Amino acid sequence: MSAQLPEISTSASPKWYYIQVTGSDDRQGRVFTAEDDVVSGRNLDSLLLDQQLWRFELSGNNYTIINKGNDKKLDIVYDPVRNINHAVLSDSPSTLWKLEVMTTNAGYNITATTPPSEKSTAMYAHQSNAPSNRNYVIMFETTTWKNALNSTFNFIEFSNPDDNPDPQPRENKKDSLWYYIQVKGQTDRANLVYTQEGDLVFGRAVMDDLNEVDRQLWRFQQTGESYVLFNKATGKKLDMIYDTTLKINVAVLRDTASTNWVISQSPTANYFNIKAETALEGRTSYIYSHQANNYGGRNYAVMFEIAAYRYDNNSLYSFIPYESPLPVVSTSDNEVWYTIETKKTGFESKCITDVTDQSWMNIRFALNDITAGDYTQQWKIVDINGTDVQFVNRATGNIMQTEAVYNRYYYTQPAPYSTDAKGWTISYIGQGQCEISGYTQEGVEVHMNAASDQQDADTYLPENNQYSGFAWAFNKVVETDALQVVSSDFTSLDEISISVRIWVENRTIRVEGVEEFTVRNISGVEVNPAMELPVGVYLVSFNGKTTKILIK
Repeated sequence: MSAQLPEISTSASPKWYYIQVTGSDDRQGRVFTAEDDVVSGRNLDSLLLDQQLWRFELSGNNYTIINKGNDKKLDIVYDPVRNINHAVLSDSPSTLWKLEVMTTNAGYNITATTPPSEKSTAMYAHQSNAPSNRNYVIMFETTTWKNALNSTFNFIEFSNPDDNPDPQPRENKKDSLWYYIQVKGQTDRANLVYTQEGDLVFGRAVMDDLNEVDRQLWRFQQTGESYVLFNKATGKKLDMIYDTTLKINVAVLRDTASTNWVISQSPTANYFNIKAETALEGRTSYIYSHQANNYGGRNYAVMFEIAAYRYDNNSLYSFIPYESPLPVVSTSDNEVWYTIETKKTGFESKCITDVTDQSWMNIRFALNDITAGDYTQQWKIVDINGTDVQFVNRATGNIMQTEAVYNRYYYTQPAPYSTDAKGWTISYIGQGQCEISGYTQEGVEVHMNAASDQQDADTYLPENNQYSGFAWAFNKVVETDALQVVSSDFTSLDEISISVRIWVENRTIRVEGVEEFTVRNISGVEVNPAMELPVGVYLVSFNGKTTKILIK
């Protein structure tokens, strides 16, 4: 994985960037900040915006780095009191800068081409810590330190929310959709979601109990430029009050709320701030939603902070659409197709496939590797009696009967969709997995099982079948034509859909049909497509072409 160089710009047409250290511990995520003529690493702060933005001009193969707040240029000096080289600002700098991609970390070294003579080998930008009166100044170290996280920098393009008056994902305006409100967070607060407990709101881990999930789901109703947020479990609206005991503003639920909510895109890519439109009397600046910690009895309450906290990881949110692990029943007006994937350990990425055209003895349905666009692997769920369902194959129209043929295993047999056959019951067992069970014509209970002719059949365990042959996941098929091409190299998806398939699955990006590809976020930073990604737009590049895909 590689990082992204900043784009060259001029004073007439500037492009601004944060210079952010990867860092560790208390230095993590700090950005170059101009303080008079000294440059320090500070946390993102909207009150210091211009002091924290920089543009890059090219001078040969090196760079001049210019601050937005004072139009001065990055330079390096030797401080004899602290015996360090550190970053300063100058009208006429003594050095240019090399931006060298790192091989050990995803980022860049920033290196002075002409360091001071007193410490001529200390030339790698390094985020210092607080001891020795350094106060997080940007100092410079020798080659020994070049691979440290505190010497690893990225260039984050600044996106002004005022330039995009409607940055909110369109889906959040659909009143019928439900979302997790998930904080980016850090350490024990990472990935917590808004959770209803009584009439209060706390940050909790995502629950796996379908009976509890409504407490963590929220609906967005747009009112002018703001939103009313409804909790699914209670139907009540998000509001805030002042807790006189804890002396903080906290999130509550009420039938009638005193404020709506403004949702604005954060300059930190792919995240949003949630801000109260109407502040509390006497606490008028504490309006930004913030995931609290356990200090002082807060017990991970959702509280509200001042604007200075806006860019803190614990004030950055994503809106994750909720999709039940139970599949949607198709109707004549709404056909939904799924792959039915086994979650059995050792059978990864295999799904039920209709193989009736292969004339295998007794075997009409097999477990094959998931292949995008293969209709023999796609199924819709059709209700037959209000409780039981049938699975109808997209390619053949066959259903899987509960009746079987025995040949060491009981092989389920096909029948036309119109056949009057017993149906199946789908039961959720946790971790995104379901059991599929039914009854034969003789009243014998059967459970759909993933097995191999190289091993014995699994033993059914009513108490826990997760990751066994009885565990299945329903993965909704996302049609390729939902993608939007952004490259001028080709004009339609028809040109690539024959051989290349790109889709989103569990907030990861899947690509089939090419061996090498890259995925970058909208700021141009390369990301790992196999990891769960934040909500946002991503650019998938392959064979000299680029297409855009949205994670919602």
